[in-house]
Amino acid sequence: MEFSEHFGANFLQESDLNQVVKEIHLAGYVLSDDLEFEQDQSPTNHWTMFLELDREKSVKVDITPTYANGEMTGLILLEFKDYTMTNKAVKLLTFSLKNELHVKDVMKIIMRNGRDRYIFTDKGEGCRFWVCTVIKDLEMAGAISKGSAVVAVHTLSCYWGSLTEGISREMETGEFF
Repeated sequence: MEFSEHFGANFLQESDLNQVVKEIHLAGYVLSDDLEFEQDQSPTNHWTMFLELDREKSVKVDITPTYANGEMTGLILLEFKDYTMTNKAVKLLTFSLKNELHVKDVMKIIMRNGRDRYIFTDKGEGCRFWVCTVIKDLEMAGAISKGSAVVAVHTLSCYWGSLTEGISREMETGEFF
């Protein structure tokens, strides 16, 4: 499969793309005591997606900002994992699939909708918005149940310092180009 320049797939084999996705997990991480953020910024979580392949495998989909042409352009990192999802997340969401979906189908939906061309905010935020947008696209494609995007937006619109306590926080939005 041919990826755009906005993907980093060094830790993924072509055969991984043909694997059937069993479930989609969203994982929110506490950012190392939020030291990455300026003192005057509110804390936030970093969100990633895990495409579960079976009980012991997944493909991690992680968007991260890279500096290019004076902007923080998103780079989508794809990585095969020997586990279904991380055990380091402070908050997890799981979405079941309605129909058979392969890893390459998810990547095609991302590229077809231009989600591989993304610019983070000047403060380096935007992973929450990007993940929610991809979930909306998967819902629109009929891959996951209606209402999944609402659940994602509601959950990712909070800062999770613990598994049970979410504090409402405005979702900063990057832009697609």
